[in-house]
Order: sequence, then structure tokens, then C-alpha cells
Amino acid sequence: MQQVSGRVINPLAIEAQVLRDLPADEVVHAAAAAGFDMAGIWIDPAIWTSAMTRRVRRAFRETGLVALDAEVVRITGGEIEDAQRRLIDIAAEIGARHVIAVSLTPDRAASAASLAALADHAAPAGIGIVIEFAPFSSIATVATAIDVATAAGPSVGILPDPIHLIRSGGRPADLAALPPERILFAQICDAGPGPEAPTADSLLWEARHDRYLLGEGTLPLAAYVAALPPGLILSDETRSLKIERLYPDPWRRAQAVGDRLRMSLRVWAKNRQE
Repeated sequence: MQQVSGRVINPLAIEAQVLRDLPADEVVHAAAAAGFDMAGIWIDPAIWTSAMTRRVRRAFRETGLVALDAEVVRITGGEIEDAQRRLIDIAAEIGARHVIAVSLTPDRAASAASLAALADHAAPAGIGIVIEFAPFSSIATVATAIDVATAAGPSVGILPDPIHLIRSGGRPADLAALPPERILFAQICDAGPGPEAPTADSLLWEARHDRYLLGEGTLPLAAYVAALPPGLILSDETRSLKIERLYPDPWRRAQAVGDRLRMSLRVWAKNRQE
């Protein structure tokens, strides 16, 4: 856990796609070696095997890390699909706390219905469904995320990410509108000024491949963290081709990302106290 003057501030996690060149069980070990408390796992139901489940469960058991989330469920209509159910079932087997969903259907009622069905399927395993709003998805803004999550029911959470918040025209103060009970964790990264003529495709490419180490971009991260509930889990999603080239060894990349996250939190906490 991140600490300032001996006081616990935020549990820290790393998202799997930061280390996309590692198998899932090694993501867990690399996260532990880099000092994270939790790790996310990327699950492709089409290729996932029972052997992979066993390796990932063993990795979490050996390291003592928590399985924060599994991703990603892409919502394309009001009915949930077998592959989506299977992803949730795998997430349950590895002990994940949450499953991340992204909506690709313009029908808000269909998004809410699908989220409600996903939440019902996940509930017996104690898994929460969180909807991630992003400008390239159908749930693009904080306000839309609140509307859809409210329609889906009380067990659906909302996942903030600063790059999506800013690219959708939002600002950290907008997070105050989120019901605290729906913010189960938050992602964090930095980014540059963004595409000159943003489109859904260019924003999606940036989100997947062109994020920056914390403090090297232009996102208002200190204000973003200050706007979140105190002590919230922060999951680093510094996905970047540039950083992959800078740190081709994913274990060193995990360490660099973790070191920068801890340093940034200390600086922001100190600045708030002054």
C-alpha cells in the first residue's frame, strides 16, 4: 500500500495490458515484485484454459496479491452472451473482485439491461460489474455512466479513468457527481494533449497505445486523485508503445510504472498539505 508519513493512502494495482507481453500468471508475479498490492487480469474466453486458471490462482496465492479485476466484457445489446458468462465464470475461479464492461451499443436501455443481467450472473460469486465510460464507447461521459448504472441497478459500479474523463470533455470536479458507493476503484495514467482532430478511432488508439508515465503528460492528475473518495484503490493503466520500447523487459516496466505511481502520490499528498 502507498503510505505517506506512515498513513495508508491508497491500495495500488496494475492493469494487465500494461504488461500485455506477459502471460497472466507472470503479470501477477511482476506486479508483486514491483510492489503492487493488486493486479488485473485480461481474459480472452476463446483461448483461456483450465491450466491458465490454475496458474493464475497459484500466482495470486504465492504472492498474496489480490485479483482486482478481469476484463473486458463488450456490451453489444441487451442480452448477455455465452462468452460474457464464461468470462465472469473464469473471473470467479481466479478470485477477481470486479469485471470491467464497456458498452458499444447506442441503445442506453439495452446497455442497462445487459449490465443488470451481467450483475445478476456475477453476484453469486461476489463479483461486481463496473462500467467504464470512454469517449469512443456508447457510454462516453460521467453523466451518461450515472444514468445507465442507475437504470441497471444498485450493484453496478462506475469506473473512472483520467484519460477518458478529459477526452470526453469532463474535468475532475465532475467526479463529485458520482455516488461514492458506485466508485469501487479508479484507474490512473497520464497522457499528452491528445489527437488534433479526435475521432472514436484515434481516441481508442491513444487509450490503447499512447499513454504517458505519470507526471510526463498534461492530465490534471493531482486534482483527479483529490476528487476521488479517500483511500480508493488506484489501478495504473499506463498502456504505451513508447514505454514498452523504453522498458522492453515487462518486469522492469512494472517496476518503473509502480515507482512513478508511488512517487506521484507522495508529491500530490505533500502539495495538498502545504
